Amino acid sequence: MLNAFFLRWLPLLVLSWFLTISICANTQTVGWQQRADYHIRVTLGIKEKTLDGSLELMYSNASPDTLSFIWMHVWPNAYKSDKTAFAEQHLLSGQTDFYFSQHGQKGYVNQLNFSVDGKNALLEDHPVHMDIVKLVLPLPLLPGQSANISTPFHVQLPYRFSRMGYVDSFYSITQWFPKAAVYDSDGWHPMPYLELGEYYSDFGNYEIEITLPRNYMVAATGVLQTQTELDWLLAKSKKTTSTYKPIKKTFGQKQTAKDKEEHFIFPNKTIVFKADKVIDFAWFAYTDWQVKHDEIMLNGRRIDAWNFVLPAYSESWKNSLDFTQQAIEHYSKWLGDYPYPQVTVVCDGDENGSGMEYPMITGLNTTGKDEALLQQLIVHEVGHNWFQAVLANNEREYPWLDEGLNTYLEKKFFQERNAEPPNAGKKYTYPNDSEAWLLSLVTSLHIDQPIETSSKSLTPINYYTIPYTKTAEWLEELEKKIGQPTMQHVLKNYYKQHAFTHVKPQDLKDVLKANTKIDLEKDWQQLQQTGPVVSSKTNPSVWPGDILLDRKFIKSRKLGLTPALGFNEYDKAQVGLLLHNYSLPFKSFQWVATPMYATGSKQITGYARAGYTFFPKNNNVQKVEFFISAAHFNTQLGLDLNNEKVFGGFTKFMPGLYAEHKKKNPLSTLTRWMEFKTWIINEKTLASATPPPPGDTIFYTINGANITTVIPQLKVGWKNNRTLYPYSVEAGVQQVKDIVRLTAEAKYFYNYNATGKGIKIRAFAGKILYLKDKTDAVRIDNSRYHFNMYGPNGIDDYTYSTPFMDRNQSTQFNGRQIMERDGFFKYRSDFSSVRPGLSTEGLDFFDNWMATLNLSFDVPDKINPLSLLPFDAPLKIFADIGTSSSPWRAESKQEKFLYSIGIHLPLLKVVH
Repeated sequence: MLNAFFLRWLPLLVLSWFLTISICANTQTVGWQQRADYHIRVTLGIKEKTLDGSLELMYSNASPDTLSFIWMHVWPNAYKSDKTAFAEQHLLSGQTDFYFSQHGQKGYVNQLNFSVDGKNALLEDHPVHMDIVKLVLPLPLLPGQSANISTPFHVQLPYRFSRMGYVDSFYSITQWFPKAAVYDSDGWHPMPYLELGEYYSDFGNYEIEITLPRNYMVAATGVLQTQTELDWLLAKSKKTTSTYKPIKKTFGQKQTAKDKEEHFIFPNKTIVFKADKVIDFAWFAYTDWQVKHDEIMLNGRRIDAWNFVLPAYSESWKNSLDFTQQAIEHYSKWLGDYPYPQVTVVCDGDENGSGMEYPMITGLNTTGKDEALLQQLIVHEVGHNWFQAVLANNEREYPWLDEGLNTYLEKKFFQERNAEPPNAGKKYTYPNDSEAWLLSLVTSLHIDQPIETSSKSLTPINYYTIPYTKTAEWLEELEKKIGQPTMQHVLKNYYKQHAFTHVKPQDLKDVLKANTKIDLEKDWQQLQQTGPVVSSKTNPSVWPGDILLDRKFIKSRKLGLTPALGFNEYDKAQVGLLLHNYSLPFKSFQWVATPMYATGSKQITGYARAGYTFFPKNNNVQKVEFFISAAHFNTQLGLDLNNEKVFGGFTKFMPGLYAEHKKKNPLSTLTRWMEFKTWIINEKTLASATPPPPGDTIFYTINGANITTVIPQLKVGWKNNRTLYPYSVEAGVQQVKDIVRLTAEAKYFYNYNATGKGIKIRAFAGKILYLKDKTDAVRIDNSRYHFNMYGPNGIDDYTYSTPFMDRNQSTQFNGRQIMERDGFFKYRSDFSSVRPGLSTEGLDFFDNWMATLNLSFDVPDKINPLSLLPFDAPLKIFADIGTSSSPWRAESKQEKFLYSIGIHLPLLKVVH
């Protein structure tokens, strides 16, 4: 019976099984995304720089999973301390203002007390980031269910170090409320706030009630619902003067004496904004904007266009509404109609808010008054309403999918108007397209990263080049293959199919495949590759003869040509040419030559260097450079028997090799390097002679011997160029004549504050080994190469590596120069009866070992009496301590440690 029953129903069971599998498969493959609707009431406290509010979040679980918790972003806590991900990235970008900010300038969010559907809910800290918390749900949230989440919150606004905060009476309120992280098919996406790296948020409807003083204007995401406020703004848009007296007018213009008076605080007002199908809500508040308004008609729809402009920039923003309309029309043509009822552009006046987009609104900095640059910024940032706001990809993981496609269409805007993209570099010697120039630079230095690199993994310079410019160039090359009409068709379908969803790279790839007949697999692979975008363009070869014969080549800056000047006590003034082929982007073969005519010696002097750099394709070496340099200058001067000048000097050649270890993490600021070089130095010496009787000259100068010295050296080092507390360590071995010098040097800088002042610490240790018996004669013969406790002067610079005005330390000003080497005690005088660390007892040379510690303290401006001068006059205090082998001998009567302390007034820093 059982077998018969089974056989009878087998076909139906099989059909049922297939249907079940099909239904399950469809459940998993059909797209879903969560929804987050926010209703927030908030009050801006202008005196305390605070926000006090209450939040209601209707969180809808459209996923097939049951949720027991929700990760919440509390991003104001990114400004809470210098230990946050934002603070660390800020330092990596070379900015120290937040790290050294005062306690009152930092920000945070607190007073959170979550409830879910009326039940108290617990918060758990994120294990790493203080600006993320876990909201533990009292009851599991089943698929298809919604939860009503509410909490009060209090935000202490930070000074505007990044996108959120205040400057004077200007407020930028962004990433300001507790916000649910995205949960999608890849799981949860909790992420700390970063400046270089944007966001990923769920769509929802927003209703925001803002209470603030009546004299403040608000520009925001969404549509203003308060009619009286709307009427006031419309009235202001028809006037050129402010209706209300501002609390402060220091922002964007000069402060007058009247503005410094105690200001009247206006009573509060409450205004309401609503925004549907958006991923975020941002608002800006200020007292004295000039308001601009116009209506854009787009296929029968009316779009309200608003511009809020600082008075100081009214002239450069005179056409800003036209630029806004042009942007709306351009992106609508290429993608699809602008999806929102209004668009707002805010002149935020602060570079920390430079060009940041939010749904329906963007804030632009005004560090310059270049109208062409303003047009480019407006076009780009308004364009984000299609990519960042509607296609809403995970920008932290795929910044190129937003920034790159947007940059591509921004360039299309200018190409269609037969204009090159304007840029801030116009006033410098940069090429017209400075973004492309910067991309060429990083690729030529082989420090670029692939397009498909997450924001958090991009170095600062790559963040502003790879997702933006390189992606745009990649799309331009793609367009050449498939044609512009096809590319426009692809982008329209891409936008139409994925509007108001969270797109991924695969979505773009699928649309490309579906709408083109060309195999684009190799093109897609470029997203994972470094180097320039593969192009059909070829660069013409250049022969060396062209450089010398073609004047156009010189004018095109392929050959650098500029006057060269020099001076020393022997050659006197030197004039000549500086010839080079150095350029940015970087060239593999680079050279420089400075032939000069010396007015004192009547000889040709100068310096030359050539180097070839290549970048091995392995995981250990970043770059290798082979180089050779040459120099010739005079270093001695005498008079011969005929009272004519006789010169002695040096000619040197230095071949070498430099290599850097490849960094495992591109974000690392640590460089490990190795250098091997050899000095080949020919020194023309002078000698003294006495004339035969009955000559009355005591002595005269004759040419001495020509001495050739070969000095090989190997050094390895570690250098960390981090913004705060940079350090370096290097160790070397050098063989010169009959000795081997083993040295180690460490440097560390302790920053006081954001001014760059601090304490410089240097430690040195050295050991000398003899290659032959250490007799007194041998020691004397090698004494020039022994260590110096004091700062070495020109005579001690036996490799001629530092430019000296006077190498023989005359009593004149030019002879007082020393260099940082060996002990580097600041006390230095060869005319003293006792040199530091040496006694008159026997042969007390520093030819065994030496150790020193050098400290240099910047005197803070607050206590520096020279800060009263009308020019920068830094003041330093130095302290040195050192010892060597000599005083540690049993029979020695010398002090074991030497000390020096003094005041240092820097007048000139020689860079070499």
